[in-house]
Amino acid sequence: MQSTGALTMVHFRLGSQQYGLPIVAVREVVRLPALVTLAGAVPLLCGLLNYHGAYLPVVHGRILVGEPVQYELTNQIIIIGSPQPELGLLVDQVDGVETFSTEIGTPIQYGVADPLFESMLKHARGNLILLNHKTLQTYAAAAQGSYGASLAEISSADPADAG
Repeated sequence: MQSTGALTMVHFRLGSQQYGLPIVAVREVVRLPALVTLAGAVPLLCGLLNYHGAYLPVVHGRILVGEPVQYELTNQIIIIGSPQPELGLLVDQVDGVETFSTEIGTPIQYGVADPLFESMLKHARGNLILLNHKTLQTYAAAAQGSYGASLAEISSADPADAG
């Protein structure tokens, strides 16, 4: 059970910076599989992940935070959404799960930075930026744009019909 004044987070790296997402928003972490690419999709949308038969949009974390795009076999995808998975976030490396005191955090003022960035936390390995998972979900929906209908069609297609 999480105590008052504490926040349990999945922390991860994008480039040289550490980031975090509240554990309550994270469903699972998976290795980078082959993604279904969508011709004409915005660069933020890496592709679609077949996650237990449902296709989830995967957004590129590096593009979100202004880092150069790079793919490595060691990249991971954080599945976000509770109770239903809603999207994947491609990250360089998940470093673990930790509980932080909210008293060591400094909120990032709205208008100073993108609303995606919620607060800064002091960490043993440097500053950690807490991401707002609801803003991330909004960005994923916007990136998916006109692919919503085809995404629903892909998700409901019977694999037996292929081929």
